[in-house]
Amino acid sequence: MSEINNTLNERGSRYGNYSDVAGTTQQLMAIVECGANYEHLNAEQKTSLFMICNKIARAVNGDPQYFDNYRDIAGYATLAERACEVVETPKAIMEAEKKLCHHHWVDGLDGGTMICAHKCGAWK
Repeated sequence: MSEINNTLNERGSRYGNYSDVAGTTQQLMAIVECGANYEHLNAEQKTSLFMICNKIARAVNGDPQYFDNYRDIAGYATLAERACEVVETPKAIMEAEKKLCHHHWVDGLDGGTMICAHKCGAWK
């Protein structure tokens, strides 16, 4: 068990407090998931965005000079790019763009900004 504790302590000093990193990751993902077309991303794109948010959270809660976080972000962005399909805009997106959203405003993560709960991407 002491080996695991040593590893956790080492990682904590590099990446920051795990609870802080987890909270920041989830806050960033809440913003990403509010995107109007989030539901149209494939599994690779969604996972890449989650991992990018996690690497950002590590950078802002831990050692901001740890270059590996930024390399990982570039790597996950590359994987997301490779997962892009060269197809026409899905019909669902085209239809959604035609409709006007009747916004349902909820408090944003910063306490001052309001975001639309319909995931249309609107904020004020």
